[in-house]
Amino acid sequence: MIQPLFKVKVTLAPCKEADDSELLTVTLGNVLVSTKWRAKVEAVRAAKTEAEKAKLKAALPCFTPSGTFTHISNAGLIQHSGFICIDVDYKPERGENVALKDFDLKTWAAHIPHVAYCGHSCSGAGYFLLIPIADPAKHGAYFDALAYHFERAGLAVDRSCRNVGRLRFVSYDPEPYINTSAKTWTITLPATKPEKAPRKPGPATAEQTATLEQITAAVEAGKWDIAPTEKIWWEMICALANVFGDAGRDYAQRLFRFYPYFDADATDRRFTRALKHPEYNYNFGTLVGFFRAYGAAHDFDGINV
Repeated sequence: MIQPLFKVKVTLAPCKEADDSELLTVTLGNVLVSTKWRAKVEAVRAAKTEAEKAKLKAALPCFTPSGTFTHISNAGLIQHSGFICIDVDYKPERGENVALKDFDLKTWAAHIPHVAYCGHSCSGAGYFLLIPIADPAKHGAYFDALAYHFERAGLAVDRSCRNVGRLRFVSYDPEPYINTSAKTWTITLPATKPEKAPRKPGPATAEQTATLEQITAAVEAGKWDIAPTEKIWWEMICALANVFGDAGRDYAQRLFRFYPYFDADATDRRFTRALKHPEYNYNFGTLVGFFRAYGAAHDFDGINV
């Protein structure tokens, strides 16, 4: 049976880089309607540059809408909350959800019987929605179906939120849409190819190691910031851990040190977390794709994946 929206338990972390010992169990209601972080959230929204916004966001607490955890990963789940989170970002610079500029998603959500909560994300431009689901074991399948139907309605969904252990920053919305009698979601899409089993970290091939060394040297020579968002930074760390094992740790330090707010300790902690949880199934192609996209693509045209 689905628990009431405001009484269900979730995990709260003081920041995205928090250790497992710092995790707290709180009610979802404490997070959704609290004014505790209002000033910090409003500072994020008032930031003049993306770099400033990213730095302020990184200092915000985070929570796991889909349950309680011993550590923040799918494998660390203690108990599912019975809710799934859908993130609808407004990123006109990337052509994502440009219609949200003059559109109130909360009004739209009020016509969807499955939406229990809809409020502004910490950036103030995008939204996140909470939807009760019938079977926690089908979390991923339900997410895929919801993403499909949202996208048919013209709303792009952040696909990285598919992970049950997905963290999201706390936010503040004085007038969220709330429906404590929301209808439970039960729809999945027709079966397709089975998901690949998570790969074990390393060892990389000699060719992959040589290619990574070539790329790293070019990044260092050009002093390029090749991870423009925290999401991309994390996915590249996961790929380094999956493909190169602990040998990728030094490359992570070398590759990301030109980010304006680079933190060597935080990078090292993230790498350790990625090594422990190979279910974050990124690979060498992930690295090459990001290098081409964000690291002076013309210098990497000859890379073979």
